Amino acid sequence: MNTLNCDLIIIGAGPGGYELAALEAAKGKNVVIIERQNVGGTCLNRGCIPTKCLCAEAESDNPDFQHARTHMDEVITSLREDIDRMLAGCTRVLGSASLDSDGNTVVGDTTYIAPRTVIATGSAPSRLNIPGADLSITSDDLLSASSLPESLCIIGGGVIGLEMASALNALGVKVSVVEFMGEILPGFDKAIGRRLRSSLSRQGIKIIVNAQADSITRADNSLLTVSYTSKGRQASIEARAVLMSVGRKPVTPDGIIEAGINLDKRGHIIVDDNFNTSRPGIMAIGDCCSAGPMLAHVASAQARHIAGQHVNLNVIPSVVFTSPRVAMTGMTAEQADSMLTAQGIEEKAIVTRVPYSAVGYARAANVTDGFIQAVIHPVTHQILGVHILGAHADDLLGQATLAIAHNMTADDIRLAIQPHPTLSELLPAALV
Repeated sequence: MNTLNCDLIIIGAGPGGYELAALEAAKGKNVVIIERQNVGGTCLNRGCIPTKCLCAEAESDNPDFQHARTHMDEVITSLREDIDRMLAGCTRVLGSASLDSDGNTVVGDTTYIAPRTVIATGSAPSRLNIPGADLSITSDDLLSASSLPESLCIIGGGVIGLEMASALNALGVKVSVVEFMGEILPGFDKAIGRRLRSSLSRQGIKIIVNAQADSITRADNSLLTVSYTSKGRQASIEARAVLMSVGRKPVTPDGIIEAGINLDKRGHIIVDDNFNTSRPGIMAIGDCCSAGPMLAHVASAQARHIAGQHVNLNVIPSVVFTSPRVAMTGMTAEQADSMLTAQGIEEKAIVTRVPYSAVGYARAANVTDGFIQAVIHPVTHQILGVHILGAHADDLLGQATLAIAHNMTADDIRLAIQPHPTLSELLPAALV
């Protein structure tokens, strides 16, 4: 067994891992970064980037899956090359890492020893434990496919499921969605979920909420049948393929329990506010740890925090690339009311909403389908949350995130001059 000493070991070259490696190497640290597959992690290779290539193709004048497939491969290759350049100052190791009982990292016949190790091993798609679950595909499978099925039933109406539904519907696939909760996009503002469901339904996507998927079976004609229970009644949907989109599960290195690292009941590595695990000298960031939602930009922010940058980890924006798009940052009205009650404040949060049609540019550009909603503190008038459904919702969210992160009030935004005519006038309009 060979031994190699270094300053920092990073297991996983996804958004958190490669950003931390580049930052620490720039300081002159001897960094070893270990990755068993391609650099970029889930986001680049099997998640955010290829999905957005599909979404962009779906919004084009003549959407074509093969064109999207080619573009996807080109973008992924180009971005991998960018990451390779970022990691030029690091020692790269290709292989699967495990931990020994001393907390050291082992790859093949080499043991890597460092005063600090960061686990950034990401996540993988989950599957429901139902009969026939193995007949379904995951988002990983779909994004690597060379062709699309004629019809698709998606189990799960969260972010990934709805992005796939929206894009594939535009690419000619007959799509249906089965969602367990009472509304799609659980965790988002309920008004956003209702409005998006209405919009997607008008586009031809069949969406069933309050539906529990019970089983998947294959018929003689090769069609798959998803049986589900909704409001006490049993029903079913047939499709050529079934996409299981019910969240993701953390991926952790072998030997993690033996190394004395504690996991929560869902398998995430338990960390404190500074991302330390129960094993001194070992930290964890990104999807594999218990802190924050499973988002690429969260992993990157956690990496910058570990590297010594002051990052506000309390305000996390989120975007759904459906058509129309959805974006949110800060609190929902329900979350704000809970916070106010805990603080002994009797008033409820102020919730304001304006339609896209309230600003001239939306009418001029014919993008009036949507609204922006603000959640405001009833005493201080601080902006607590912003929720957007409509064209360029993702681009509009940056201003709102900055405002919340810096504790700005409604007046701070409302009294700042916005360029006219633009969609950026929507946020101050919602704060009146």
